Amino acid sequence: MAALSAELTARLALLLLSVGLTGSAHAQRMYKYQDADGVWVYSDRQPEGTREFQEKALQRTADTPEVRVTEQPTADGLRLIAENSYFGPVQIAYQLGSMENVAADTAAQGLTVVPARSQAELITVSRGDITMPMRFEYQFQFIPGDPEARHEPESLYRLPYASAESFKVSQAYPDQITHTDPSSQHAIDF
Repeated sequence: MAALSAELTARLALLLLSVGLTGSAHAQRMYKYQDADGVWVYSDRQPEGTREFQEKALQRTADTPEVRVTEQPTADGLRLIAENSYFGPVQIAYQLGSMENVAADTAAQGLTVVPARSQAELITVSRGDITMPMRFEYQFQFIPGDPEARHEPESLYRLPYASAESFKVSQAYPDQITHTDPSSQHAIDF
C-alpha cells in the first residue's frame, strides 16, 4: 500500500510539473522591432530573418475589480471615501448606525455614484460635541452603473433580427418573474 501511495504521489508530482511547464511554454510573447522604413512594430510574432528585435513575455493579470470604503480623519470627525476600481461607474448606498456624538444634521443614509476607476466622498461625519469622542458604524452596498445615465445614440439600434419578423417578448419590466434584483429588473427576454 505504501509503495502504491509513493508511486501515485510521484505520478501526481510529474503531472503537475508537466502542466506547469506546458503553461509557461505557451506564455504570450511580444516582439518589438523596426521595419524596413524604420517604423516601430509591436507584434506577437517574431520577425523573419535576421532583423534585430526585443522580446518580452507578457504576464496575465487577474485583478478583480472592487469597491471599498476607506476612512480619512478630519479636524472634527471622519470622512468616508469610496474607491471604485471597476471600468464603469457604480452606485453606492451607505447607512450609518450605532451613532454616538455624531452631529445632528448628519444623514444616516445616502446614495453616491462613483465614476469608473476613481474615488468619491460618501459622507463627512462630524462630532456633535467637539470635545467628546465620536463613534459610529457603517455599511455599504453597491451596484454597477449610474441610474442617471442616458443612452442617446446618433442613430437607433435595430434588434438582431431580419426586418418584418416578430418575436415574442417573454418578460419585460415591470413584470418580474426571474428578474428580481436591481441589476436585471429592466432586462427584456426575447
